[in-house]
Amino acid sequence: MSTFEFLHKLKQSGVKVWLEDDRLRCTGPEQVLMGEVRDHLSARKAEIIAFLRSAASADGGGSSSVVPIQPRGARRPLFAVPGHNGDIFCYVDLARHLGTDQPFFALQAPGMEPGQDPLTSIEEIAAVFARDIVAAQPQGPYLLGGFCVGGSIAFELAQQLTASGHQVSLLVLFGSPCPTALAPRYRAQAAVVNIAGRFLRHGSALGQRRPSEWSQYLRERAAERRAHRERERHDPLRVRLMETTVDAFKAYQPKAAAFPVHMLMPNDEPDSLLEDRPLDWGLFAKNFTVALGPSDGDLNIMLIEPHVSLFAQLLKKTLGEAVPFQAAATADR
Repeated sequence: MSTFEFLHKLKQSGVKVWLEDDRLRCTGPEQVLMGEVRDHLSARKAEIIAFLRSAASADGGGSSSVVPIQPRGARRPLFAVPGHNGDIFCYVDLARHLGTDQPFFALQAPGMEPGQDPLTSIEEIAAVFARDIVAAQPQGPYLLGGFCVGGSIAFELAQQLTASGHQVSLLVLFGSPCPTALAPRYRAQAAVVNIAGRFLRHGSALGQRRPSEWSQYLRERAAERRAHRERERHDPLRVRLMETTVDAFKAYQPKAAAFPVHMLMPNDEPDSLLEDRPLDWGLFAKNFTVALGPSDGDLNIMLIEPHVSLFAQLLKKTLGEAVPFQAAATADR
């Protein structure tokens, strides 16, 4: 298990690990920190400290936004923006399925550290990411990604890199809503479409299962949503970042792009049933392609097991077509 995956498991257990004056600190539920977890922390202390140091930068007195999830490999690295909650761990499973030859870096927006205010516009967040990506990899072409609302940040990031003279070979959006969904003519329909979309999606999923499996399916979906809400409720910094990012998304107005955009849809529903209007990104990209997910797919579960393996396969194919295999030097972080 890699250091990042170990820290991810700790996070899922409610344990937070950080560096304070070059000393490793942690906090979390007492029952979790006892016994085996404590022993693992002690045994891996040196590598955890090295990992946290490598992910940090003294740039402007803050930390670099570039976090190495899987830094090894000879292919062009992929830099990906998480959703509006800023949870970079959402990409752990995806990076694992892409393999050890595909470097994968997540981008952490400011606002998750005490005393650090979140940025209030998509353009500001993208500017920070652009600066840190170029510091990590001075030369393109760049491969970018964005999940959910993070897709708007990734889109603006690609715009800013392109405007600075860099090449963006591909922007991959993971079910990202388009700001056009906020237009008055769509807002009135949103509630109805949302209910209809969920009904048809779950109806299709149930139709592919035996009646004896229906209760388990519904329990699993309800448990996933409860766990998601519970994690967010206990993290006030994340809640603040979420609210600020959503406000920034509502104010963002994308412009026409010259770089190719590829949309990985969470399921195979037509755009008319998706209130987030992800296919509207095609209005801003001359080169816009789409890959459909499974019939029972959902934005909340597309990057976790077992669904993530399918999307990793789709992404591998797309990345291979965008940038052929080649050695690509990246900065050690």
